[in-house]
Amino acid sequence: MTPPRLHSTADIVAAVKGLHEITGPQNCVILGTMALLPVLGDKDTWLRQSIDIDLVTAKGFVSPRQSNLFQRKLGLASEFEMEHGFYVHIVPPKYISDLPHGWKERAIQVPVGESAAYCLSPLDVAFNKLLAGRPKDFAYLEEMVKQGIVTMDSLREFAQLAAPGEKREQVLKNMDALALRIQAPSIMEDARQQYASKQISLEEASGKCLDCFSVSKQNEHKAFMDVFQFLRNPSVTATEVKEQILAAENQPHIQRGIRI
Repeated sequence: MTPPRLHSTADIVAAVKGLHEITGPQNCVILGTMALLPVLGDKDTWLRQSIDIDLVTAKGFVSPRQSNLFQRKLGLASEFEMEHGFYVHIVPPKYISDLPHGWKERAIQVPVGESAAYCLSPLDVAFNKLLAGRPKDFAYLEEMVKQGIVTMDSLREFAQLAAPGEKREQVLKNMDALALRIQAPSIMEDARQQYASKQISLEEASGKCLDCFSVSKQNEHKAFMDVFQFLRNPSVTATEVKEQILAAENQPHIQRGIRI
């Protein structure tokens, strides 16, 4: 099986040039993790994998005639996708109005002829994923922190300023959940040591471990059994259990090579 392709800034240029062939030159905004490509460079990370690129055109939606041509040339199952390993997805202009204030000044410009692709800054990309708060969003956020693309401190500060009033509480709650997820291995190891030395009960140790994750109801039993095995078996690592729990939460989502 061919491994998923790692994309680069050149792929953004190719996508925008393909768009220009249909609509004429115009600026556009790149959303999602493909917007991270200018800062990721040649880092060996699955953040550079995606099956599509989300963009907003400066002129709004393409016309019906252009739409058919666009789909054949750049859309799903197009020759462009076969050649480049991803397809182009145009999203509604309303996504721009929902972005945090100052996004354009923070965006990274990628020149494409006389036009430019405005790639959202890492903080804006991370904030959007923090706002969505789905299992796959936490996976991307954790990898962004791991790769040094954003820091927890900078993201928390940005989230406190950027989050709309009615969503601030949920955003900060998601921020706390992300911090717990990142710290999970050390918290779990500490719980195991406390249980082994009989400082806390099996139930208390299990609770400490499970509190690191937002486990859905259908996965509660499996997560508990994974944690139980971890607490009773020193050969099982916290990282292994963390990956097992998160893998169950991410199904049917496949972390690598998904549409983002």
